[in-house]
Amino acid sequence: MNVLIVANPTSAATDYYRTTGPFVRLSQANPKVKLQIEYPQNVKWHHMYTADVLLFQRPNGDDILTLIAEAKRMGKKIVLDIDDLLHGLTDANPAARHFNAPNILDSMDKALSLGDHLIVSTPFLMDYYMPKCNCPITVVPNCPDLQSTPFVDVQEQHNPLRVFWRGSTTHLQDLYTIEKVWNIMGTDKNYSLMFIGIEKFMLPWYQGNAVFVPWQTLFQLFEGMGNSGIDWGIYPLTIDDFNRSKSNIFAMEMLCAGAPILAPEGLPEWEHPGVIRYKNPMHLQVLLSDIRTGKINKVKEVEAGRQWIAEHRNLNKHNETRNAILNNL
Repeated sequence: MNVLIVANPTSAATDYYRTTGPFVRLSQANPKVKLQIEYPQNVKWHHMYTADVLLFQRPNGDDILTLIAEAKRMGKKIVLDIDDLLHGLTDANPAARHFNAPNILDSMDKALSLGDHLIVSTPFLMDYYMPKCNCPITVVPNCPDLQSTPFVDVQEQHNPLRVFWRGSTTHLQDLYTIEKVWNIMGTDKNYSLMFIGIEKFMLPWYQGNAVFVPWQTLFQLFEGMGNSGIDWGIYPLTIDDFNRSKSNIFAMEMLCAGAPILAPEGLPEWEHPGVIRYKNPMHLQVLLSDIRTGKINKVKEVEAGRQWIAEHRNLNKHNETRNAILNNL
């Protein structure tokens, strides 16, 4: 079976977790699956004509819709993959101007109507997109690729406590939800903070000390996280439908790098071992105090989280579902 993956020019991480990454591992396990990967601007008619299946991640825009429609005219099968609530971006997200534009929303709806199978990353997304498409929907969760990001040795907790966050400007409002806690940690010598993916000027309310690292390549990020001896990751999120639909990639990356996670309550994908949920900023401060004084054990939390990954986020196991989708088209 020949599969043409139409890659996302602006999101290597999305391709790594949803399309190119898992399907490369699938093709290694099943040599009958042959891959070709092209950016949308490079796709020609002969790429589509020689493929049996075309795979599109986050299908949006007239250019993508044109490719999908042409492939359907050729009788090809179309698999779509969505890992975010693309119809529910708030104004705090820089991508909202693009995805909330009427022509983009219309293109996504038309793409969904042409798909032969839709894969989503969470049950929330399945419930949301089911009325919008006429094809089967399957939840295939994001999984860490332990060949690329193997578990590193867990270090004993440091003093000062090494606290980590990584993300992009899409999370500025999320970061602000615990403004007071960030400032307390940033002015307390018992904490050492690192932010990757943003710069300090983007957080005008932040008055503390921290290391700010510009966004890197994906594998630079993985290598840096594994080598830095992170103690805990904090991932604040606003409680809304967009974040309820999101998967827990940050948590899995932290656990691979040897650190457990603090995240807010009210997000179903974050309710698993290795993640401690806080009720509000005051409760987060209590948890941080318990961590520093040893009432919460870092090593035990990481071990529990890694066991959960082994049981519930095994990439090879979930690739069996992807393989079944291909075979059933």
